[in-house]
Amino acid sequence: MADESAKLIVYRNNDPWYELPVTEFDRYDEETGYYIYTVDLVAKEMADSVVSKVVTDDYNTFFNRVSLAGYCERILSDPVTYANEQDIVKAMLNYGAASQVYFGYNSNDLANKNIGKVDMDAVPVGGDPAVVTGDEIGINYYGASLVMNSKISLRLYFELADGADIKDYTFSVGYPVASKITADRSGYRVEIENIAPNMLAKDYSLQITKDGETMTITYSPMDSIQRQYHTGASQSLNNMLQALYNYHLAALAHTPAV
Repeated sequence: MADESAKLIVYRNNDPWYELPVTEFDRYDEETGYYIYTVDLVAKEMADSVVSKVVTDDYNTFFNRVSLAGYCERILSDPVTYANEQDIVKAMLNYGAASQVYFGYNSNDLANKNIGKVDMDAVPVGGDPAVVTGDEIGINYYGASLVMNSKISLRLYFELADGADIKDYTFSVGYPVASKITADRSGYRVEIENIAPNMLAKDYSLQITKDGETMTITYSPMDSIQRQYHTGASQSLNNMLQALYNYHLAALAHTPAV
């Protein structure tokens, strides 16, 4: 840590991914004496091999190969110590594997290949449309989608009335989301990002304010899952939606939503 040239090099599936100065590790654990860094992986990357190497100008000193799927398998191999984690880990690996198949990513090495068959509940029929309340302020809601290629996010789509300017509107879901407003097709979209699996049934209310008047759109990611699953989606998408639904159930049982 005293060597300013020291850096961490991370490879994913044998390809260089990023470099990080060791001085920028997330934190230091005084109890273990370990420095800690975090690698963000999305669902389809659970089986990816991640290699970490710390180097200085003079030598290489640390080399390690891990995968999220491999770590999960170690948890599953010890059902006594990790009794409360068995169901959620299996459900997570199933979701990861279904994501690999749907997105055509590393599908020859599925995250759930070593855990055996896992029974899944059916996705219930239902899914309410978004509820729009409040004032007419020159902006119209016209749809929603669930983003699963990255961290789970809910996108809400809007179009402006003639003469309206997006800069005149304030967007909030309990915190400002102006930085997540993106031009999209004939209008704009707002993204509510990084929704935890146990929070998929939560209603998210987006408030849009202009000149003291407010319009509110309330919608749940679970509504989107149910509606999409039962409207003729492809089999691979339905498999991923069902796996995500069951991951939600396991996550909810493990960590109740707040």
